[in-house]
Amino acid sequence: MDSITIRSNADSLPDDFRSRKGKFKVSIDYTGNDELLLEFMSNFLIVRAEYRYDTGVIEYSAVSKLFEPVDEGYEVPEYEFIINKEKGGKLDIKAVMCDQEGRGFKLLRTLRKLDG
Repeated sequence: MDSITIRSNADSLPDDFRSRKGKFKVSIDYTGNDELLLEFMSNFLIVRAEYRYDTGVIEYSAVSKLFEPVDEGYEVPEYEFIINKEKGGKLDIKAVMCDQEGRGFKLLRTLRKLDG
């Protein structure tokens, strides 16, 4: 079977975008609206994803305009998200940086709440 390889030059990304690094988690047992999840995930350039059996989540490392810039050599912060669905159906997503214990400064509203 043939495969397709897509190669891109990371140097072609603007410096500001490349510095907007972050980590976040998504529960593997999310069984909500797939279109909603796809719209949410379209905000990220995923550079690493790892499924954690012990916690039942996928941990992502990504680059996104939603994240704050991080200087080289500094630890990449973890984020949670406040997600609201606008009247037109578009998602309004705000990234909230977690403290050092991994807790968000505000409550995390999950995609599951948007389905109900």
